[in-house]
Amino acid sequence: MSKYLLASPDRYGRFGHQTTSISAALILAHLTNSKLIAPRYMYFCDKWNKYSDFSRSKNVASAIDEKTVVYYLEKELVDQYGNRKWDLTDKDQIADIISKIHIASDNTIIHLPFDQSAGLLLRLLNKKEIRDDFRSIFLFPDQRITPLFPYACVHIRRGDCTRNAHPLWYVEDNFYIQLLQLLFSTLPIEYKVYVCTQGDISWLNTSELSHVLTSQRLIIRSTDQLFINDSEIDDFIIMKNASFLFSAASSFSHWASYLGCHHLVVDISRSGLHALNNTLIVNPDDSVIENMSKINNAIDLLQV
Repeated sequence: MSKYLLASPDRYGRFGHQTTSISAALILAHLTNSKLIAPRYMYFCDKWNKYSDFSRSKNVASAIDEKTVVYYLEKELVDQYGNRKWDLTDKDQIADIISKIHIASDNTIIHLPFDQSAGLLLRLLNKKEIRDDFRSIFLFPDQRITPLFPYACVHIRRGDCTRNAHPLWYVEDNFYIQLLQLLFSTLPIEYKVYVCTQGDISWLNTSELSHVLTSQRLIIRSTDQLFINDSEIDDFIIMKNASFLFSAASSFSHWASYLGCHHLVVDISRSGLHALNNTLIVNPDDSVIENMSKINNAIDLLQV
């Protein structure tokens, strides 16, 4: 007999958002020796079901007993958005939700709140059994987009992420121009650099980068239509398979860094909440000289 956890991700969320919500249920299943009812990506993310299969998880339910009951594991009070989800950045609430799962009777389907985020549970992603489980779920057999040459990849979050709308996540253009200059002066000549971004890329056409734009070492990928084509998946594969990944304040970035086998991940972030074991955290608000020195030293240590 088992207890079964059911995730309820936001169908209007994009890949990173839905995956983070599903991860809360999968990590809780590991922590409580429960089974996960295999979820599917929905709506904007339906295409991701071609590349993921949660039935491969060792914690997924292969069958459910007919005599189950449903338990909605929700907060008693509704928040300002009409939701009853838990704040899993609060250790007391994590302890509370785990306790409630433990005391639930066997053969109970435990329905997590709509759009339940993972919070501090994401720090457990570094545990080997959890990481191995996640990597068994995601397979990308179609390698048509992965280059045969060594490369670095810089993910620049734009689109909905503007200076005014999301100042905590937004990183200024000049930071990336300085970073790209550093990469082309530090990495061996056979390395190319991909930039994966959204929207306007005219700001990259600057005199500081003119020599690499003409040398074809810089490859820029940008699209405005991630919901209706495979550009999002192609970008994810490029990011996942890069030798060096420079991730943004983006769950899309963080999942690419988690599922890949990079030499180095540099998380350009003001929080570092999702940092993995092989991650160098760089705060874009620190001095440019200090940040570029940290990155340069980290690359030198790898002796590429």
